[in-house]
Amino acid sequence: WCLDYISYHLRVAVCVISNIISLVMLGTLTELSLILTGVVFASIEAGLGEITFLSLSTFYGPTALVAWSSGTGAAGVLGSVYYLVFSSFLPTHTVIYFVLLIPCIMSAAFWGCLFIPQVVLLKLPVLQVYRRSRLKRSDSEEKLLDEGTEENDEDIKDSNSVAMTSSTAVPEKKVTTSKVDNTKH
Repeated sequence: WCLDYISYHLRVAVCVISNIISLVMLGTLTELSLILTGVVFASIEAGLGEITFLSLSTFYGPTALVAWSSGTGAAGVLGSVYYLVFSSFLPTHTVIYFVLLIPCIMSAAFWGCLFIPQVVLLKLPVLQVYRRSRLKRSDSEEKLLDEGTEENDEDIKDSNSVAMTSSTAVPEKKVTTSKVDNTKH
C-alpha cells in the first residue's frame, strides 16, 4: 500500500492544511466552481484522515478503535446540529470560520498530546518494521522471540496432530436408502 511510505506526520499535516483550505474557501468564496474546489479539499481531508487515524488506532489497542468509531459517528451528528443551531442566528461564513478551531484542535491533539509509538516515527513501511531484519534487538529480546516462535510451532504441530487423529477417529456415516411403497391401498 503506497500510504505506508508516507509518514503519519505528513499525512496529518496534509489533513490539517486541506481542512483549513476547504473551510476558508467555503466561508469566503461565492463562485460555484471555487466552492466545489473547497468541497474537494474537504473530501481529501476526510478520506485521508479516516485512513490515517484508523490505521494509527492499531498502535493503541482496542479502546482506540472504539473511540475512533464513536468519534466519527458523533462528529456527523454534532456537526449537523452545530450548523443547524448556529446558522439560524449567524451568517454562514461566520459559522464556518468557527469550525476552523477543529484543525487547530486536531494539530494540538496529534503533535502535543498523543503519545506516538516509535514504529510511527520510522520512515519505513509498517510491515517492514516488524521484520526481524529491520529491527535491532537485544540478545534477550531475540531469545524471547525465538522461544515464542518455537512454542507457536509446537502448538501448530500439536493442533495438526489432534485434527488428524480426530478426523480419522470419526466413523463415516453410511447412507442407506429405503424403498418407499407407493402403491395405493
